[in-house]
Amino acid sequence: MLEKIIDLFFPPTDHAVRARTLTHETARAMCSIKMYKNACALLPYRNAVIRSAVWQLKYYDDARIAHIFGTLLKEALLSHIKTPHLLVPIPLSARRLRERGYNQATRIATHAVAGLEHIVLAEHVLVREKHFSSQTKLHRKERLENLAGAFIVTDREALVGKDILLLDDVVTTGATMGDARRALLEGGARTVTMVALAH
Repeated sequence: MLEKIIDLFFPPTDHAVRARTLTHETARAMCSIKMYKNACALLPYRNAVIRSAVWQLKYYDDARIAHIFGTLLKEALLSHIKTPHLLVPIPLSARRLRERGYNQATRIATHAVAGLEHIVLAEHVLVREKHFSSQTKLHRKERLENLAGAFIVTDREALVGKDILLLDDVVTTGATMGDARRALLEGGARTVTMVALAH
């Protein structure tokens, strides 16, 4: 009832309305883990509900969506993905973090590691030095050129000999994840597996 009253005065966007239909059960039903050599993805970004849920989390800090995505990732960690020592969310640039006030990948990761004593959330071992405007309309080659050297390891000691799971909410060309993976490997990580909630 309260939601209906709020909607009356503040009509929700189409994204918000679609995202409300996502539940733990519907997310599990849509989950189809795609495994690649050094990467995996859980949900189809082409699905309108998933796109809207990602949007709500990324731009409106939707805690319910973060919990659903985090729980789904935790289930994948326990059943399909090689258990890492560290879970590293893709960092935002300092400017982007100031603008939003949060990192959506960190929100997901926090729920994913809750109750898992053997996996550590390591959100500060990697920083993003460069800020870019949205790169969604760039070709992969242009993205790779822009991103070269964008990520820097801040704590090599924490990485040495460790298996890392590198997390992002959405992967398109893979350029961002690829450059972050390279930085982690050069920083001493033993292995780095990339995982995206949606692809």
